[in-house]
Amino acid sequence: MAIAAGTFTSCVNDDDYNVPDLECIESTLVANKTVQEIYNNATDAAVLYEGDDVIEAVVVSSDQGGNFYKTMFLTSLDGNIGFSLQINDTDLFTNYNVGRKVFIKLTGLYTQIRSNTLQIGALYNGNIGQIPTLTYGDNIERSCTVIAEEELVNVITDLSTLDDSYIGKLIEFQGVQFTDASLGQTYYNESNVDGGGQTLTYITSSDAETITVPFRTGSFTEYGGTEVSANSGTIRGILTKFNTTYQFVSRYETDINLTEDRDGDTGGSGSGDGTAKGGTDIVFGNPVSEDFESYDAGNHDGAFPKYVNDHSIGDRYWELREFGGNQYIQMSSFNGSGNPGEPAKAYFFVPADFAAPTFTFDKQMRYMSGEALKVYYVTENNYTVGEAFDVANFVDITAEFADLTYPANGESQNSFTSAGTYNIPASVTGNGFFVFEYTGTETITTTVQIDNILVGEGGSTGGGDSFFNEDFSDAVDNTDFDLPGWYSIIESGNRTWSEQAFSGNGYAEFSSFGSGDDLNVAWLVTPAMDLDTNTNASLQFETAQHHLDGDTDGNKIEIFVVTSFDGTDIVGATKVDITSQVSLPTTANSWYEFVNSGSIDLSSYSGNVYIAFKYTGSGTDETNDGAFQIDNVVLSSN
Repeated sequence: MAIAAGTFTSCVNDDDYNVPDLECIESTLVANKTVQEIYNNATDAAVLYEGDDVIEAVVVSSDQGGNFYKTMFLTSLDGNIGFSLQINDTDLFTNYNVGRKVFIKLTGLYTQIRSNTLQIGALYNGNIGQIPTLTYGDNIERSCTVIAEEELVNVITDLSTLDDSYIGKLIEFQGVQFTDASLGQTYYNESNVDGGGQTLTYITSSDAETITVPFRTGSFTEYGGTEVSANSGTIRGILTKFNTTYQFVSRYETDINLTEDRDGDTGGSGSGDGTAKGGTDIVFGNPVSEDFESYDAGNHDGAFPKYVNDHSIGDRYWELREFGGNQYIQMSSFNGSGNPGEPAKAYFFVPADFAAPTFTFDKQMRYMSGEALKVYYVTENNYTVGEAFDVANFVDITAEFADLTYPANGESQNSFTSAGTYNIPASVTGNGFFVFEYTGTETITTTVQIDNILVGEGGSTGGGDSFFNEDFSDAVDNTDFDLPGWYSIIESGNRTWSEQAFSGNGYAEFSSFGSGDDLNVAWLVTPAMDLDTNTNASLQFETAQHHLDGDTDGNKIEIFVVTSFDGTDIVGATKVDITSQVSLPTTANSWYEFVNSGSIDLSSYSGNVYIAFKYTGSGTDETNDGAFQIDNVVLSSN
């Protein structure tokens, strides 16, 4: 967007920006380079700028509202490039108000491209840092020219058009509102902060919640304690980018101009277009007793004939899973460690005759990052199988389940427990559905697992009883593996298995990257398991990979059942290779995506046995330095 020359004004009375009336002395600096030229020459490394060149730009951000801290965003005069300046000072708005043209002398400063954004500042730990308080005035001089904000703003009416060309610029989204999942909380919420101490809520188009944009609010923001608006309208602010994810940052509360009625109940409309799964054998009758054991977990597409599996955001459905000999349904927005979650809303409909006295189910919440489950009932006249639906016609009964609890943030529950019992009111009659609604966002990625759904009389059933369950919750991040009872043995090289923890989840890992060894072979062996006492045993665990370049023998993980072991010589131990019976991650899987092994039958074994994980890789061959991670090792007897 080019800025019209006719919009320049002198700085005599800047009441629109709440800036003190300062005597304005025009800078003597003259720009001899364009922002575009600086952008074109910058790299992904912070590099000292060589030369005494000067650029000119216009301020578009403001720290007056507390949502920007020691950072100023500017755009080039032609509106083509947005960029940031890092400055070790506060109340920058008093001199560098929105619309203020400034001159930037690049002498002694560093430039860098990060997340496709030009950053200018000092050097700090190898990247762009803040220009010191006492010296930034030598590099930045304000002009007496102020440009009207309306000439700076970029209007976006279609969120699908958002791309990197808008980074660092002043944006106004029109026809938007906050997602349903964002409502009912404040813009800054202490119980929902990311690694940077910020809260992310989400903006979406008011006509359909198919694309969302994270809306970032810091703890010092003046409107942080205000409840998220439920209306629709316009939102103005600066588009930023963190790694691969856009984040939108407003400057003041007045940037949030949501004055129109909310459109629809976004996220409440079902697909209704043939994408609902199952529902071909709906029966309204009692009792309903579902433990999911009759389905083939190894070959299931999410279609349950007796139930409806639907979604309204994203492309994920409730999935059938098996672990430790037990089958259940699961939903998660998790998208790999270090990546933002996949926004999702998924629904699982259970038909019922409301003449039944009670409704209950078992739940297990894992990798807690926010409450993700709601439970409803809906009468038959308010929902037709597979067609569009409106959550406004559902009755929310989540609070009726006294034991529908979650672990602490970052933690996991390690067994299924009852969510409590819902006593169906006598006033609720006829047929209908109980509904499990999962809501996930880029920050709420909690894994929700449901089992043993019971409507009316009857008992719940489940899988076998686990006699060994290692979730590595005691793992100390980035330390040599030494959990009690386990054996960590080096066959070749100098590196051992390690304990790791990320977002509250512990696991074991071996990575040969940087080891310096031509060959790394290392074993991780469980404590002894008594299969005379625990008969008809089965094994399950989860494995993930990262930086795996090929599915080759040079970089792999193998699994063994060890039947004779002296605690030291694992190479000479008597063992059976069961790798071919196990589902393991490959290069086709995303990094850090845990893959369930499936249930491995150990009923033919007796006496004391061990489970051994063998890693092979190289610290000198970059094609063979990928890592493997192990979690949730469970042995069960039936």
